[in-house]
Amino acid sequence: MTLFQSIRGKDYATEMAQAFIEWAFHQSNVTCVTAECLVTNTPSVCVLERVGMKQTSQVENMIYWKIDKR
Repeated sequence: MTLFQSIRGKDYATEMAQAFIEWAFHQSNVTCVTAECLVTNTPSVCVLERVGMKQTSQVENMIYWKIDKR
């Protein structure tokens, strides 16, 4: 078992992503946060959806995401 296997499914990635987005939006020059992940990376897709990011495009095997400052 690797370190990552022992923490999977505990929502740490979601907490981290949400905290990063909140921190970024407290910066005066940040208007949006973007991300990208592989189409086949279902856990990352789920995290990005849970934190409110929206898919902006897909190019081949990559999905691109964005969330605007509220």
